[in-house]
Amino acid sequence: MPERKKGAKTRLQLVFQDSMVERIDRLREDTDAPTRTEVVRRAVKLYEWFADMEKRGYKILARKSTGDKIDEEVSVLIV
Repeated sequence: MPERKKGAKTRLQLVFQDSMVERIDRLREDTDAPTRTEVVRRAVKLYEWFADMEKRGYKILARKSTGDKIDEEVSVLIV
């Protein structure tokens, strides 16, 4: 594979079911992301962080601001 310049871009064409596109659009609205691409970019960054934390032996848990912990772990996202 030829060496690419830092910041170079590659166009990807992704195919999603309509229900997934609706979820992406809802996330775009809820997070004020400027584009669907930005929603996917943020999702990849978050997924990368989850994978890194799991690889390093961490468990990802959700906690309410009141301190109440949700019992389920988030590791179901990482395969």
